[in-house]
Amino acid sequence: MDKYWIWLSSVPGMNAVAFDRLINAFGSPQAVWTEKRSSLERFLPAALLNALLKARNREWAETLFESLEKHRVTCITRADEGYPSLLLEIYDPPPTLFVRGNCEFSSERNLAVVGTRRPTRDGRRAARELSRAIAAHNITIVSGLAMGIDAEAHRGALEAGGRTVAVLPCGTDNIVPRENADLAMEILENGGSLITEFPPGTRVYPSSYPIRNRIISGLCPASLIVEGGFKSGAMVTANLALEQSREVFAVPGSIYSETSHGPNSLIAAGAPLVENEWSILEPMGWASQSTTPKAAAPVIPLSEEEELIVSPLRNEFMNIEELSEYTKIPYERLNFLLTMLELKGIIIKVTGNGYRAVQ
Repeated sequence: MDKYWIWLSSVPGMNAVAFDRLINAFGSPQAVWTEKRSSLERFLPAALLNALLKARNREWAETLFESLEKHRVTCITRADEGYPSLLLEIYDPPPTLFVRGNCEFSSERNLAVVGTRRPTRDGRRAARELSRAIAAHNITIVSGLAMGIDAEAHRGALEAGGRTVAVLPCGTDNIVPRENADLAMEILENGGSLITEFPPGTRVYPSSYPIRNRIISGLCPASLIVEGGFKSGAMVTANLALEQSREVFAVPGSIYSETSHGPNSLIAAGAPLVENEWSILEPMGWASQSTTPKAAAPVIPLSEEEELIVSPLRNEFMNIEELSEYTKIPYERLNFLLTMLELKGIIIKVTGNGYRAVQ
C-alpha cells in the first residue's frame, strides 16, 4: 500500500485532475510531500494548495490512517490490480477508491440503476423488480443509495440474493441519507460494497453528487434510467454514461408525469426501451451467462379473502385505505389479514404505508 498516494488523494478538495497534474510534475506522491511551496503553487489554486500544506504533516496523516482502520476501509489505488478496469477508462478515474465490504470488482457484469428520489409507484416497482430479476443472473446492481429509485434498486438486488454496490458522495462513515443507514448495513452483510473516492470524515456538498455519478456510470458497461426529470441527477448519470461510451437503457413512463421526461427523451433519442429484464440481459449478452436459477419458493395457498387482497397488489402498490375500498372487507378484519399475509411473506410493506405482493 502506497501511503503517500493515499495521503495525497485524501487531501480535502483534491480531485483526479489536480492529482494527476502533481504526479506528472513531480513524479510521485512522496515527492509532493517534500516539494517546496514555491514549486507546488505553480500547479494548484490557492485554496487547494493551502489544504495540501495543512495536510502535509505526520499528525494529519496518522489521523487519516487511524480513521481508515477504525472504519474498516480498504484503499484501492489506480496502481493496484484490483482497481475496476472499466473505471480506469473514464476521463478522470479517482486516484483512490475507499471501500467498505467486498473489494472484488468485475466491471463486465455491472448494471447501474438510477432515478429520481421521488418516484411514482410504477417507478418504485420497476426499479425493484427489474433489479431483482437482473441480479438473479449474477449481475451486480450499482446505484447511489439515495432515497427513491436508488434504494429500490439495492433492495431488489438483495431480494434476489445478488450483490449490490452503493457509491457514496461522501466518506463511508457518513451514510447519506441517514434513513438508508440500515440498508447500507444490509448491503455489507450480504456481500456488497460501499464505495467512494472520499476518505472518512468527508461531508456532502451539492457538487459531490455529479462527482459521485461519474463513478456509478464508470463502473458499469450499461446504465438503466428508471425515472427522472430533464435536469435530474439520473439524467446527469445517463449523459456521463454516454460520454464514457457505455450503453444506456430507459424505462418508459406516462407523458403526464414529470419524472418520465428524462427516460422518455432518452428513448426518443435512441436508447433501448426496457419492458422487462430481457430487454437488458439479451442485448448485453448476459442472458446466456446466467447462474442456475434458484428453486422456486413453494406457493402458499390463499383463502378467498386473502386472494381478494393479494390480487390487486400483484399489479400495483396500495395502502390499507385503498384496499378497504377495493375489497369491501371491514377495516379491522383487513388489518388482521394484512398482518398475517406479511408474516407469511406473501406481501411486503413499501414506502408510503403501502403494500405489494411478493407471491
